[in-house]
Amino acid sequence: MDKEKESTHEKKPAELTTIDAEELMASPFPTRRFLVDGLISTGLTLLCGRAKTGKSWLVMRLCLCVAQGLPFLGHKCEKGDVLYLALEDQYARLKERMGRLTDACPLNLRFGVDAGTLGNSLAGQLSTYLSRYPETRLIVIDTL
Repeated sequence: MDKEKESTHEKKPAELTTIDAEELMASPFPTRRFLVDGLISTGLTLLCGRAKTGKSWLVMRLCLCVAQGLPFLGHKCEKGDVLYLALEDQYARLKERMGRLTDACPLNLRFGVDAGTLGNSLAGQLSTYLSRYPETRLIVIDTL
């Protein structure tokens, strides 16, 4: 591709939006809302760690607690629908894990093992899902 064509396809970075300290301090902001009291607020949360350290087990427990409105690690949970996208698993493995954690089968906890990618169709899939299940409080993507 020649330089002229190449430059027409380059995207300009978006301009930064900023406010000064006085405006920041004078601005009212809503109180943070927590899904898991004092631990996980609404919005994006990343759980990162080395492979095989129990992250998937931890988020399975989190999903169960939110779906049932039970405490998670001693913290109160807001009850709601949950979507767990276990993109490196199969349903049989999820069934085995869930069976080791609980006898409950909450209908508001849904699983998927296949989804689009971040730069491709995932956003549209999640938008459609949220239209169908508007009470969703937690979406876990394992792994991103």
